[in-house]
Amino acid sequence: MKYMLDGTPIPETYEEQVAYERQLEEAARSNGNRERQPKPQAKPAGEGRRRPVPADLLAPLGALSRGAALERIASRPPSWRVQGILTSDDYGVLAGPKGVGKTLALQDLAVSVALGEPWFGRFACERAVTLVLTAEDPEARLWRRFDAIAASKGHDPADLEGWLFAHPIPFNAIDELSRLVVELERRPAGFVMVDPAYKYLVGARASSLFDMGKALTPLQTTCTDAGAALLVGHHYNRREGVGRDDRISGAGPLEWARVVITAEAAPRRDTESVFVTFDITGNSLDPITFNIRRSVVALDDSPDPELSYAVEVVAEGTAAVSVRYATAADRVLAVLAFTDDERLTVREIGDLVAEDATGKGGVKHDTIRKALNRELKGQVDSIDGTWWRTS
Repeated sequence: MKYMLDGTPIPETYEEQVAYERQLEEAARSNGNRERQPKPQAKPAGEGRRRPVPADLLAPLGALSRGAALERIASRPPSWRVQGILTSDDYGVLAGPKGVGKTLALQDLAVSVALGEPWFGRFACERAVTLVLTAEDPEARLWRRFDAIAASKGHDPADLEGWLFAHPIPFNAIDELSRLVVELERRPAGFVMVDPAYKYLVGARASSLFDMGKALTPLQTTCTDAGAALLVGHHYNRREGVGRDDRISGAGPLEWARVVITAEAAPRRDTESVFVTFDITGNSLDPITFNIRRSVVALDDSPDPELSYAVEVVAEGTAAVSVRYATAADRVLAVLAFTDDERLTVREIGDLVAEDATGKGGVKHDTIRKALNRELKGQVDSIDGTWWRTS
């Protein structure tokens, strides 16, 4: 309802008119006569027209000038957690299909940061206290893996004490984020790993940018305020034959992340080694592609076996990209030497191809012979059933 300058109400709807007339009648009865109720005093401009603003929302946003911002940055300057990939104020996602070993890759990264050792023996890490929130593995298996990874880096697993902390039970990072805030206040960390996303972001739809923003941004801000890089493990969807970005479940995590790491592998073969291709993109990062050869072996048949772990980067850059498209002929040519002093039989070629960096497994001898005699004609030479490379 509006008012005239002298305070007289101006009903704008039929309902307001009826209410105003009823008010006048009630006022007249209460005075014991039918006289018109005196006009109310004019209300100060805006009074009664707005809901009161909560006190906590009256505080300013806290925008900083250039000088103040640079002063705050200087108090805790960014540094590399993983050289060329992840800084201390970065946040991102590591995604891949089921069974590719993305959790193991995250665990390797957690141990690498906790020990200050290179990730996969290749990417230098700055040592920092690491907090692992994971609900993928039972606690016993989790620490067996941590110990095996530490041993593979030449460390006694006891070196992790005081540097690596794990919470193997999921909690809802949306409704219970205050628990993480308290944890980081009590034990400041430089790297936080959350895996998998769907067990910690209960109630948020991965397909909704707004849901993911609401769920992931407070988690990210909490870690950034604590000086910790954040990496979240996530899954691929079932869409085969599309690009890696289209295979990350939901649009939200992909759009939210500053750093996106994907892991893909050829179907597993009957071998202890698994070959995985990693692609890394991010803000201000040159795209990185590399392949690793990884093996995890149980050393006994107990329910909680000690593990042997080994990993190495076997290809990078264009060489790693070419692995995806390597034909049988490409693979045969790659294992041949350029001198007849190191010529190989078809069987020896087959053994080397089966263990090459593509992870695609062995090739039939007939396929190798076809490649040597037809597809690679002019690039190879032979004598007495042995082969070498001429170009």
